[in-house]
Amino acid sequence: MSQHTADSATDPPTVLLRADSEIPPIRSPNFEREMDGSEGDRLSYRTQNLVISTQSKADGLTADNEETVSEFVAQTDFDSETLFLETNLVQECYRLHLCQIAWRPDRIETDYARQLRPYDERCAVDNPVFESRLFRLPVSLDADAIDSFASSISGGECDSPGIGAEGSGSSSESTTGSSHGGA
Repeated sequence: MSQHTADSATDPPTVLLRADSEIPPIRSPNFEREMDGSEGDRLSYRTQNLVISTQSKADGLTADNEETVSEFVAQTDFDSETLFLETNLVQECYRLHLCQIAWRPDRIETDYARQLRPYDERCAVDNPVFESRLFRLPVSLDADAIDSFASSISGGECDSPGIGAEGSGSSSESTTGSSHGGA
């Protein structure tokens, strides 16, 4: 445990993109290189985490919805803010609801509640989809100093009352549905 106390947020400014495709809807600057040599099977995909502390690194992001991501990045003041990209696989009939994100100079942690999507949204059982979240944290972090990430997912609701206002005015969500990814 670090000497530093953790700061946290329950509803940081966020872009959420969800995609039923072979590739995540928001990709790191090194995504193509990271995928070289792998079979690209999304079932073998592990959570992707990326701390973005400079404009030049942010400029390397690619996304299914470039305009939304570009606008979000343009509103970031890298002298006092940091972007954090996290991509998870989730079953199509569910969505992840952010309960909390916490950070220290060497670690970022996220907590989610897995919730059923509304009954009127079509979905296929046992079909994994990507959810990419680009968070804007209200702190300037050194990306090279962060060497640990943790993410927990619980069923149903967030543990603490009042946590998990994702989807309010500060978040943006978009769903894409291509069945085969192409970069």
